[in-house]
Amino acid sequence: MNDTFLPRDIQIMVDDLTQDAGQAPTVTRTSPLFFLLELAGDRVALTITWRRSSVGKWKWNNSTLAIDGQQRELAQDYDDFIRIWNTPDKAADPADPPDPAVLPQLTPLPDDTDIPRIIVNIRDTLVRRARNTAETTAYIAATERGYTMVADGPKGHVRLHYTCRNGTWRLDPTLPFQVIDRDGADQTSEFAGDLEAALLALFGVIVPAPTSTPKARGPRAAAVTNSVAVRRSTVIRI
Repeated sequence: MNDTFLPRDIQIMVDDLTQDAGQAPTVTRTSPLFFLLELAGDRVALTITWRRSSVGKWKWNNSTLAIDGQQRELAQDYDDFIRIWNTPDKAADPADPPDPAVLPQLTPLPDDTDIPRIIVNIRDTLVRRARNTAETTAYIAATERGYTMVADGPKGHVRLHYTCRNGTWRLDPTLPFQVIDRDGADQTSEFAGDLEAALLALFGVIVPAPTSTPKARGPRAAAVTNSVAVRRSTVIRI
């Protein structure tokens, strides 16, 4: 058990790993600016660090993953890590090149769907500002955890994952966004949790990246917050 008071996003990761890996990680505040999470089993060891930003937000900073003491490529997402944790013999050889990111198929929602305003605003703002630099298309899809906004441009595409917690729509704290380049490789870790930097690199524009909206709306909010039958499907490159 961790005696240190943990920021909300880190506590969510601790709870998810405790449930899905069957073992509680330890978290240490290594300095005023950093938290370190460590999860070590018989064969698999994981570390995740978070860094405090200049505005007081805690952002994912770095991860390491080792099997039998050998460093290897990070897992493609949270579910992939749990598979590695449970069956390390089936993990790819660390010398093997990483496979292209495997992403779930998403179905764009019709324009007349009642979607939280924060997600619609970020989509519209991004497309409007990117028109001057590159052709950009975007859509919103419903997922088990809430909504995902997908924006596609010449350099690749970004997925913003939103989930509802305590009646508020927020970027999913375990993985707010994913960046996939034109070759299909996951480049999310290159941006160290900085969504604005990712949008600038992909689309050549600066777009404010709000993380929440005052109140969730409609039946979708109830479905996300009240469902206990849906297995946690959070994704993070760890």
